Amino acid sequence: MGFMRSSIKSGFYVELRNSLCYLSCMELSYAYKRNPPEAPKQYMDKNGERPDLGCLLGDLREGDVVLVHALSDLGRGRGLTAVRSKIEAAGATVRVLERDKRDPGRPRTFAPNATQDAALRELWLSRPELQGRWLLKAAAEIMGHEVPRHALHNRYGARNQ
Repeated sequence: MGFMRSSIKSGFYVELRNSLCYLSCMELSYAYKRNPPEAPKQYMDKNGERPDLGCLLGDLREGDVVLVHALSDLGRGRGLTAVRSKIEAAGATVRVLERDKRDPGRPRTFAPNATQDAALRELWLSRPELQGRWLLKAAAEIMGHEVPRHALHNRYGARNQ
């Protein structure tokens, strides 16, 4: 009786008794306290004991690729070193995915230069036909990044309706 692992992206494995025929590698993903990356087989832990990390390490085969958002998902310090050595001993590799570009971290401060300030003042006080998102879109084009409505209100006062 055989055992089969399948993957749409990477191909498949077929294991018959003790011999393993590698036709392609399989992607496995792991995450700690967040959603795991998209992969045919996903593991996710929500507490400090990390039982799914142990399952992942047990399921690894030669040629597999472990996808993570950040190395800190696998552990920290000596724990990370131990997990990486177990992954490498199994013949697998770790691939860290790029950070989402839409999440730049801390928002920018609202500090327009003199030219931007004059353009924003004119936009805020003299263009009542622009409302809601259209107003904020025009302000973002002037500044080069998103501008919150409250920043405009705090700087230039109430709008003329």
